[in-house]
Amino acid sequence: MPTTRILLVRHGQSTWNAQGKWQGRADPPLSPLGQHQAAQAGTKVGMVDAVFASPLVRAYQTASIIAAAIGVGPVIVDDRLIETDAGDWTGLTFHEIRTGWPGWLDHHRFPDNFEKQDDIVARMTSVMFAIAAAHPGGIVVVVTHSGSMRNIDRSLGDTDPGIPNLSSRWYDVDEHHIVGGERLLLVDAEHTTSTSTSQV
Repeated sequence: MPTTRILLVRHGQSTWNAQGKWQGRADPPLSPLGQHQAAQAGTKVGMVDAVFASPLVRAYQTASIIAAAIGVGPVIVDDRLIETDAGDWTGLTFHEIRTGWPGWLDHHRFPDNFEKQDDIVARMTSVMFAIAAAHPGGIVVVVTHSGSMRNIDRSLGDTDPGIPNLSSRWYDVDEHHIVGGERLLLVDAEHTTSTSTSQV
């Protein structure tokens, strides 16, 4: 099967990103800044064969804005692209998590109902292989979430970089392999904020 190039993209800033809250599978929309970020990203993506998105509104809105800008659509939703389930930490700020679970973040400990890394990697690799099979040799944009992106990188043995809103990474995917490539920030620095990084 010819190699497919997949650009995984984190959604634009959501209203909860702006408040510093962990989102998980909660479903806040894009903030006004997030909408602007997505529009700017649409000018940088270039032509692709298809646009996929998580079912969560912040990802779907981002994908729809990008798709409209490049004239590709409709956006294809796949539930496997959803964000990590943050369990008991959903809706909490870093301060609230550090207060309620002292030392857990520093030691990479999570509540029992936080989605397990193996499950995240299994669904993300499954959808990436499926997208590659549907678009062999093509170029595809996939809008998803920081937790899902971070776990794919960990599974490939890569470092754990910060993943701000509208950051992205290229992956080359065939029927047996996923290879991580170049990282890109699809918005200018002045259109990012300190509260738009890292929260699941």
